[in-house]
Amino acid sequence: MKVLSKEEIFLNYPGQWVLIGNPRLDPELPASSVANTLLEGIPLISGNDKKEIAQKAKLYTKEYTSIACIYTGKLEPRNWLL
Repeated sequence: MKVLSKEEIFLNYPGQWVLIGNPRLDPELPASSVANTLLEGIPLISGNDKKEIAQKAKLYTKEYTSIACIYTGKLEPRNWLL
């Protein structure tokens, strides 16, 4: 599997949850979210169902030093008061 830049990941997997192997993060940026600080990584799996990606992530934990899951689309705010 090939290391891709953040821009390449967002371009190749639009509007999807993407499991990233060995993500390299920008240490200069505040760690508010992985998607904001991601510089590059290895896309492992992608899809529209976050729970499914999270369940499959267990298969990769031994193969990579670290893994992260990002969403490449726009997250809509939820109305928590309903």
